[in-house]
Amino acid sequence: MNSSHPSLEQVFETHIQTLCLSLRPNTVAGYRYIGRRFFAYLRTAFPEVHRLSQLRRDPHLLSWFRWLSEQQPPLSNTTRFHYLIRLRRLLHSLPANHPIHPDFIRREDFPVQPRYLPRPLSLQDVTPHRLRHSFATEMLRLGVSLPALMQLLGHKDIRMTLRYVEVTQQDLQREFHQARQNAGHSHRLPALAFPKDIPSAGLPAICQALESTRHLLEMYRRQLGDENGRRTLRRLDKRLRAVASQLQRIHTKEECRKNGDGLAS
Repeated sequence: MNSSHPSLEQVFETHIQTLCLSLRPNTVAGYRYIGRRFFAYLRTAFPEVHRLSQLRRDPHLLSWFRWLSEQQPPLSNTTRFHYLIRLRRLLHSLPANHPIHPDFIRREDFPVQPRYLPRPLSLQDVTPHRLRHSFATEMLRLGVSLPALMQLLGHKDIRMTLRYVEVTQQDLQREFHQARQNAGHSHRLPALAFPKDIPSAGLPAICQALESTRHLLEMYRRQLGDENGRRTLRRLDKRLRAVASQLQRIHTKEECRKNGDGLAS
């Protein structure tokens, strides 16, 4: 066999070693088990298949389905479902240099899972304590805040209220999407005054220019990676703040003097 074309077992084992770096050992063990069963069947039933590019849905995969159906004792639908889902994930996660036909495993290949109706509640199942749990969860979903819910339930500690609240995956998804929608209405950044926008050279204009300079320095400091440079910018910001404070005091004294002269006249 040409060494440039590794065998199915070699490709499979190399990929399993890669999965060990990011998946839990139990998950990797499940992939290894189903991969070995599938490739062992191919080696027995189709010894001419040596590369993944030779795999076809018919006859290779469909013959494996029939072989699984003939197992004794017969495999349950749940077991065959897990076999197929692991094989699909294993094949789809292979590197790009080992392509698999996209129509190799279809949705209709998965066995139908049994669906059971929920057991009807009896009078023994419905208790006031359970109703309090349902009430707390429903009020939270309707937008009632936790402090208000704590008062409604008559609790003195918010931790007791949290025991009555059940947060499901759907609740997390709803809150996440709502937060994403609210993020679209972002706060507007303050308009900065630059020297060309300053109408005069008085103290108010100088203070406004200093505030704009401090704002720009802070934005630059946050994206600076050098810690020494960030400390230097913080010291410079303190100096500018001191200068702005001194100018503000001068401006206040000047205004007081002008007002005093106006009253005297």
